[in-house]
Amino acid sequence: MASSAAQIPIIDLSDLTALGGDTLDALQRRVLPAYLMRHRWYGAKDAGAPVVTVLDKPALDTAEGPVLLATLLVRPPGCAEQRYFLPLAVVGEDQADVGDPAILAKVPRGFLIDAFARNTFVNALVKGMREGRETGGLRFRQSGGDLDDVEPIERSRTEQSNTSIRIGGKAMLKGFRKLEQGTHPELEVGRFLTEVAKFPNSPALLGSIERVGHDGGGATALCVVQALVPDAEDAWGYVLERTRTPADPELLKLIGKLGKRTAEMHHAMAAPSSDPAFRPERVTQATVHEWVEAVRTMARKTLDSLERALPKLGPDVRPKAESLLARREELIRRFDDLAPKGLEVCRTRLHGDYHLGQVLVSRGDFFIIDFEGEPMRPLAERRAKHSPLRDVAGMLRSFAYAAATAKPEQPEQWTAAVTGAFMDAYKAAIPGAAGYPKDPAHADALLSLFLFEKALYEVGYELANRPDWVGIPLAGVLELLDRKPASATPTLDRLAERVGIELEYQSATGETVHIGEHAKRAMLTVLGHPAADEQEAERRLAALDDAELTHPLPPVLVVKASAGRIDVPVSFTASGARLRWRIAEEGGAREHEGTVKFSDLELLRTGRHQDRAIERRRLVVDVVLPPGYHRLGLSGGGMDEVAMPLIVTPDRCYLPGALTEGPGIWGISAQLYLLRSQDDWGIGDFADLKKLVEDAAGMGAGVIGLNPLHTMFPDNPEHASPYSPASRLYLNMLNIDPAKVPEYATCERCRLLSEAPEFKRRLQACREAPLVDYAEVTALKLPVLEVMFQQFQERASSDRKAAFDAFRKEQGEPLERLCRFLALRRHFAPDKADWRAWPKDYQAPDSQAVEKFAREHAPDVDFMAWTQWIADEQLAEASAMAKARGMPVGLYRDLAVGADSGGAETWSNPGVVIVSAHVGAPPDLFNPAGQDWGLPPFNPLALRNEAYAGFIDLVRANMRHAGGLRIDHVMALQHLYWIPEGKPASEGMYIAYPMDDMVGILALESQRNQCIVVGEDLGTVPEGFREKMESAGILSYRVVFFEYAEDGGFVGPNDYPKLALSTAGSHDLATLHGWWEEHDIDLKEQHGLYPGDGEADKQRDLRRRDKQALLDALEEAKLALPHGFTATSPYAGGLSEAVHRFLAQTRSAIAMVQIDELTDEPHQVNLPATTDQHPNWRRKQSLSLEELTGNPRVVALARIFRDARPPVSPAR
Repeated sequence: MASSAAQIPIIDLSDLTALGGDTLDALQRRVLPAYLMRHRWYGAKDAGAPVVTVLDKPALDTAEGPVLLATLLVRPPGCAEQRYFLPLAVVGEDQADVGDPAILAKVPRGFLIDAFARNTFVNALVKGMREGRETGGLRFRQSGGDLDDVEPIERSRTEQSNTSIRIGGKAMLKGFRKLEQGTHPELEVGRFLTEVAKFPNSPALLGSIERVGHDGGGATALCVVQALVPDAEDAWGYVLERTRTPADPELLKLIGKLGKRTAEMHHAMAAPSSDPAFRPERVTQATVHEWVEAVRTMARKTLDSLERALPKLGPDVRPKAESLLARREELIRRFDDLAPKGLEVCRTRLHGDYHLGQVLVSRGDFFIIDFEGEPMRPLAERRAKHSPLRDVAGMLRSFAYAAATAKPEQPEQWTAAVTGAFMDAYKAAIPGAAGYPKDPAHADALLSLFLFEKALYEVGYELANRPDWVGIPLAGVLELLDRKPASATPTLDRLAERVGIELEYQSATGETVHIGEHAKRAMLTVLGHPAADEQEAERRLAALDDAELTHPLPPVLVVKASAGRIDVPVSFTASGARLRWRIAEEGGAREHEGTVKFSDLELLRTGRHQDRAIERRRLVVDVVLPPGYHRLGLSGGGMDEVAMPLIVTPDRCYLPGALTEGPGIWGISAQLYLLRSQDDWGIGDFADLKKLVEDAAGMGAGVIGLNPLHTMFPDNPEHASPYSPASRLYLNMLNIDPAKVPEYATCERCRLLSEAPEFKRRLQACREAPLVDYAEVTALKLPVLEVMFQQFQERASSDRKAAFDAFRKEQGEPLERLCRFLALRRHFAPDKADWRAWPKDYQAPDSQAVEKFAREHAPDVDFMAWTQWIADEQLAEASAMAKARGMPVGLYRDLAVGADSGGAETWSNPGVVIVSAHVGAPPDLFNPAGQDWGLPPFNPLALRNEAYAGFIDLVRANMRHAGGLRIDHVMALQHLYWIPEGKPASEGMYIAYPMDDMVGILALESQRNQCIVVGEDLGTVPEGFREKMESAGILSYRVVFFEYAEDGGFVGPNDYPKLALSTAGSHDLATLHGWWEEHDIDLKEQHGLYPGDGEADKQRDLRRRDKQALLDALEEAKLALPHGFTATSPYAGGLSEAVHRFLAQTRSAIAMVQIDELTDEPHQVNLPATTDQHPNWRRKQSLSLEELTGNPRVVALARIFRDARPPVSPAR
C-alpha cells in the first residue's frame, strides 16, 4: 500500500548503525506498527495495531551503505508474539519515490526504507552466498549452480507472505518475513528433493542465508535462492485466463498432468532416506484422533473470529457467515464422521501450502515451488509429517477460488470438471505411495476432513488479510457441510442402511445431522447386527444376502389393487425348472393359478448358497385382485409349496363426503379421564363420553376426538400417561362406569360396598379433587368391579355369558396374553412389577410356567378379560350414540406411537419390539433438548417378517367403535427417531419403516371399518411426507401456532389444506390462555427443560413475535378483537373467540376445538419431558359436563363453528 508524503512519519535518524535511544523508541512506537499493518506478509492484522520491539539488528555492508538486518518482536493484541525479518536501509531523497510502499519513514537526508527494495542489498546477499561467508551471526551458503550473474533484478508485482526477487534471469531469491528458529522447510525440502529424491519438477536449491548463534537458539532462515523455471507463468493466472464453462479440454488435460505431478511429488517426499526428518511413519488411531482434534480446534478458533467480525461484514457475505455460525455444532460433529478406523497408511513430508499460486506452468508442464508451508502455522508444525492428502485439499480449494474469481457462467460445473480431471490423474499415479491409504474410502474420508481444514484456514486468513474475499471460503465450508460426507466406514454404512438406519436427517432448523460411527455401531447392536469393524460388517451383509436367497418368497408382499399386476421376487436354484404359482383370495372365494419357466423370468440378482448357484428373479402375475388379505403359494422344480401373505390394498383411506364436500365439519377433542360429571368416580368414564357425545351432537358437532383409551397398569395406577400404556390393543378398565354395568343393579354386595359411609366419603372427595387421583380411583373402582365379576360368574344369564365367551373367542390369543400379563403383574407387584424382573420362566408368554400360572390363577385372568369386555360394551354404547345422533365421524380415537417398555406388548411379542431403545424426537424449537418418550419401537425387519401382524392388530383394535383414528406421530410410518437406552435424546437417529406397505394396510383397514385416518404430523416432517399422506387420503394435523408463513408470520385460513384437521392446541401444548400468558415457558424454565441459561429469554422473545404475528393474521382475516387489544394486553375471552372464528374459517375438512378452550383452562395438562415433576394427565376440567350445558362461553364458541360449518347428515 503506497503512502503519501503527508502520511510518512518523520524520525530523527542521522546514523543507521547508531539506531537507539529516542529514535529507536519512535521507530518502534510510531513507524513499525503502522508499516506492518500495511503489508500482506504481516499475519495478525485482524488483531489490531501491535507492540513492536527491535530485538536484533546486525549490519551488512552494501554499495549504498550499511543495512540493518532487523529482527522484530511483534506482540499483536490478544495474540501470541511473533517475529519478523525487516532489513532497514537509508537512501537519499532522490533514490526513492514518495509513494514507494517500501518507505517506512522520512529521515534528515532521505528515507528509511525496506532494503529488499534496493538492488545493492540483493547484490550483497548473493555475494555473501557466493563467497560462503559466515560473519556477524550470519551464515551464507551456496548449494550449487551459478550465482555469478545477478543483474537484471526483477521484483514480483504481487505481494505475498514472503518477498520474491528474480535475479540474473536464472534464479529466484526469496526473503522470509515471518521468522522462526529451527530448520526451515524450504531449505531442507529443497535439499531433499534436489539431492536425494531427484525430483525434476521443483526448482533446485542454489543458496541460503541463516541467522545463527543469537538469542540462545538455533539457526533462523532469512533467505533462499532457487533455480528459475524457464518461460514460466504462475498457474493461478494461467488457469484464470482459461476459466470458462464448459471447461476447456486442453486445460483439463493440463490439469490432469498437474494431478500426476502432485502424486509424483508425494512419492518423492517418501523416497528412501537415512534422514529421520523424511522417513515415513506409521499412522495410528491416536494420530487420526490428533488430526481430527486439530481440525476441530481450528474450526472453533475460526468461528470465534468470524463471530467477532460479523458486524463488519458486508451484506453479501454476512448471511453466509450467519448460516455457518448457526451450524457450529453440526460442523464440529462432522469431523468425527471423517476419522477412518483401521487406517493403513504412513504420514510423510508434504508441500504444506499447496495451491495454484505455488505452481508454475512452463513449456506444457508444471513445476512446484514454495515448500515452506502455511506461514501462519508454527515452524515445527510446518515440518511435521502428515497426510499428503492435505496438499490435495489445498489444490482443490484453489480451483474453487479460481472459479469464484473468474466467475464462469456455471462455476460449480467448471469446478467439478477441473476437480475430476485432477483427481482422476492423481489417483491413477498415487498407488504405492506411503502416504496414500490402501482403502479408497479411507482416502475419501481424509480428503473431506482436510478440505474442511483448508477452507476454515482460508476463512481465518481472509478475515485477517482480505475481508472482502471471505465469502469464497465461507461458501466452501457451507458446500462441504451440505455435501453427503465421505464415509470412513462404507461397509458399516451399507449394513446400517440395509437394516433401516438413516445416516443423516434434517433438523427442525434445516441443519443436516450426520450420524457418527460410534452411534451407528451402537444402534446396529440394538437391532441385533453388531459390527465392530468393516470385516464384521461385511460378514453381516453377506448373511443378510444369504438369508434372502435361501427363502423362495419374501415374508409378505403388499401391493395396490390399482396396479393391476403383482410383482413377486422369487429365489430359486439357477435352472429352467417350471414353477407353479397359486393365489387363494381371502375367505376362499376364488383361486388363481399358473405356471412359469424360472429361467424366463427377469433376473434381479445372483448368489451362492451351500455351493449352489441361486438366482433371484421377478415373477409377474397379471391378476386383478380385490383389496384384502390373500395368500400366494409357489411350488415345482422339486420344491414343496411355500406360501406367503399377499396383501392387496386400496389407494386411499376412507373419506366420507362430509369431509370432502362443503365447508367441512367441526368437533370437540377431550381427554376422557379429565371429564367431570355429577356421577363420576373421580375420573372421566365411558358414561361421561356418551353424555359428551349427546351434548356435542346437539350443538352441531360431527366428531369427538379422544386421547388414547389404551390399557394401563392397574397395579401401578399413578403411571398415568396414556401415551405410555401397557397395551395399545385394549382399553383402560378405569374408564368403566361401574354403575352402568348390567350386573350392578342386581348386585347386593356392590350396593353394600358403595353405600358404606366411608366409601361415599372417599368417592365424594375423589370426585371433587381438582386432580385425578389415579390410586384412589383404582382403590374405589377395582373392588366394586371384582365383586360384580363374582356376581357375573354366579348369576349372569346364559346370554350374557355367551356374549362374554364370544368376545373372548373373537379377540383370541392377543387378549389372553394381555390378561395373563396383567394377572402376572398383579402377582409379582410391587417389587417385580416389570416383567423383565420376573423369574426367567415367566418372561416368555408361551412358557410352561406361564401356562401353569394361568391355570392356577384362572379367576384373575378371567377377571381381566371380563373388564375388557365391559369396557368394550360401554365404548360401543358411546359410539352408537354418535351414530344415532347423526355425527358424520363420531368417535375419533388416538393410537399412541408406542407402549411402555415394561408393558404387555413387549412381553407378548419380544421379537418384534425393541426393548433396548426408546422412541422420541430430535431437538426442535419447542423442545431444544429433544424428547425421549421412553417407548420401545417396533423392529421394522421383524414386523415385515411377521407379515405386519402386530401392526394390523393395532390398527384394527383402535378403529373398533370409531369413525376416525388419529395416528400419533404419523411420521413413524416412514421413520421413527430411536434413542439407545441410557443415551440423551440428542444422540438418537431415525430408523426407516416400510411406509408404502404400512400406509397400504392402513388404507385397507380404514375402508373396511369406514374409519377416517388423521396423521399427527407435527415436529420434524420429512420432505415429501405430507404429499404422500394426502395422496393416501390421510388427513394432516395442523396446529394454528405451528403454521408459519415464509415471512415468519402465520398463514391465513385459506392457506390450510383441505385434507386436514386443524386445531388451536393439543395435549402437549399450552392452552390458548396459557400460551398468551407464557405459562408454558415459565414451566419449562422452572423444571430446567431448556438446554442453556439464555434459552428461556430467547423463547419469550419468540413468543412476543408470535403474539404479534397472531394478531396480524387475525386482522388480515378481518376478525375483530377487543378494542385496544395488543400483543402486550393480558389474555381476554375476545382473543379466544377470534382465534376460533379463524379456525372455523380454515379450509380444513375438520376444525377441532379443545375442551380446554371451552372451559378456558390456563394450564396445560401435560408438560413434555417430565414425569412426576409436574402433575401430567391429572388436571381435570374446571367445568363439569352438566355445567358445560348452556355455559355462555361454550354456547358462543359452538355457535361460531356451527355457523361456519353447519351440521350435515352422515349419508353426505
